[in-house]
Parts: sequence; structure tokens; C-alpha cells
Amino acid sequence: MTRKLLAIFLLLTASWAARAETYLVDPEGTGDFPTIQAAISAATDGDIIELANGTFTGEGNFDLEFLGKAITVRSASGDPGSCVIDCFDGIRGHRGIYFHAGEGAGSVLQGVTITGGWASGPVFPWLRGGAIYCVGASPEIRDCVFRDNRSYDIEGYSIGGAIASVSGGSPAIIDCLFEGNLSSLGGAISGEFGLVEGCTFVGNRAFDEGGESRGGAVYLAFQNTILENCTLVYNEADDGAGFFCQDCAPHVENTIVAFNGPGQAVGVSGATVSVICSDLHGNEGGDWTGVIADQFGINGNISLNPLFCWSDPETTTEWTLHSDSPCAPGISVCGLIGAWGVGCGSSPIRDCNWGELKALFRSQTR
Repeated sequence: MTRKLLAIFLLLTASWAARAETYLVDPEGTGDFPTIQAAISAATDGDIIELANGTFTGEGNFDLEFLGKAITVRSASGDPGSCVIDCFDGIRGHRGIYFHAGEGAGSVLQGVTITGGWASGPVFPWLRGGAIYCVGASPEIRDCVFRDNRSYDIEGYSIGGAIASVSGGSPAIIDCLFEGNLSSLGGAISGEFGLVEGCTFVGNRAFDEGGESRGGAVYLAFQNTILENCTLVYNEADDGAGFFCQDCAPHVENTIVAFNGPGQAVGVSGATVSVICSDLHGNEGGDWTGVIADQFGINGNISLNPLFCWSDPETTTEWTLHSDSPCAPGISVCGLIGAWGVGCGSSPIRDCNWGELKALFRSQTR
């Protein structure tokens, strides 16, 4: 690039940055705009909408649309536990966000919790994505929590309890927690994704009243997703209790798939799966089975108890590792396996399987 062109580029960049605005939205409606949607509607590319701590609910604070804009909606504090979008209006659930206007990587959701989303019946598009539905869109979703969302109806086919992505979209899902979400295909997320990195999937469930459920945590289809440094534990499905792949060739790296059931760790239909540096262990229907059976013991792949630090698996949201975990940096030849680093000292924890862990969960509630 010539000096003249470089100068023009820097000038244009500076000019664009100068025009970008940051707006604050408060749950009480006392910020720069009364609702999140009002702020989005007024924003232009490059703007940032910050959400104050508290719970956002009601019209204008769920069923949101980014309108094709390259903007960021994020918590002001950076703490998703303190900034919540509650999609339940007291009568029924709504969806959190509907991306369908060609949004790309410049459209960012960061640092918020979405809960109570429910895609059910004709009010929402086709039982897809309880919290977020992407149609031909590729937003970046980072540092978020998705808890107790569902895309489910006993009379209908449903995908993606928390997030569904279809029609050539390629969202990036980074450092997010998915807990207690429900759908018939992909208890937490389902469909087409570019990157799923650093995410934790706990207690999600794929359930189908009239047929076989697939993908307790994750259901991947039609795109060669990268699944990296994730932790998938205590998820449920008949087939692919950890994750299921249909007509795609995903790459799985440095990931823990443990204590899921009743199905096997990974299920496939018309798919091939490349797995390296990953720990598949204690899954009720089997660990290294089917098309991935020959990958066990090579490329850093193991089947050992990851030795999580939790003292009460019913209430933990942190799946850190004991210092002597086979997934811990310095012990694993691959560096960190999973989404969480070391959080406690050496462990006397014995080996167990999914059935035993499930019994432990149940015993905590008696």
C-alpha cells in the first residue's frame, strides 16, 4: 500500500471511529433509550449498546432483532450473571434474539444471560432456537450464559434449545455457558456454526416424545464446525449424548465429553468426525465408538476421568480441574483439554461413569 493510500485508509478509519457512539440502556428504562430494541433501532454500524446490571424483560427487551447492523450489545459490567434478559413475560416465553438480516461477525452479543426463552408454536419460526435463532446470519456471541431455554413442543419437531442456526449461517460461539436447555435435536445448540470455542455445556437435554433424541448438548449439521476447548458434561440424549453430527465433517480439538447419557459420546449420520487431543470418558452409551473408535489412543486422545473440582455437581457452574487431572496443562501432552483450567489441588476422586454420576445428582435433591 502506498503512503497516500495508507493515509487515506487511516483517515477514513479515524473518521468512522469518531462517529461510533456508546449508548446505555437501563432495565428501568431510564438510560439513553427506554428499551434494548429502541437502542438497536437508533444505532448505526460500529455503535455499542451497553446494558446496565439488572433484569431486562417485557416488550422491547426480548424478541430483539439486530436489523442487519454491525453493532455490539453487551453488559456494561462484563458480568453475565448481573445482566439478564428474561424472556418470560409471566404468561409465556419469548425468544431473546432473531438474527435474520445478514448479520456478520461485526454483530456482537457479549456478556449477558438469556433465560426463559421458549420457541413454541406459530408465534416463533418453526420451533427453532429458544434464546437465539440465526437464519443465514453469522454473528459473534461471546461470554454469555444460556440457562433454561427451550425450543420444544410435544406436537412438533424442534432444534436448538438455546441457539439454532440454519440457511448457511456461521455464528461464532465463544466462552459461553449452556445449562438446562431443552430441544428434540441439540439440547443447547443445533445447526450450522463456524466456531464453538471455550464453551461449557451442562445438563442440557435432547428429548423427543415420539422418536429418538439426538445431540444432548450439540447437534451439528451441514457445516464443518470447529469445536475447540469445550467441556460437555451431564447432557442427555438417546443418540450422541454429548454431540451429534449430520452430513458434516466437524473438527473436535482439546475437548472433554464426559458423563453424558444414555447415548454414546458422539453420534453421527452421514458424517465424519476428526478428533484430536480430547478426553471422552464415562459416557453411558460408550466413549470411543462407531466412526471415531479408531481415533482413541492417537493424536493425544484419551479416555480418563477428567477429575473436576466440584464438591456438589448439582450446583456448580465452574468445571475446573484438579492439578493432577489428565486434562491439565503440564500433565496433558496437548496442554489444556476442556474449557476450564486448574482450580484445586490433587484429587482422591475415584473413577465413575454416567450412571453413577446421575445417581449422585439425584441423591443431592432428596
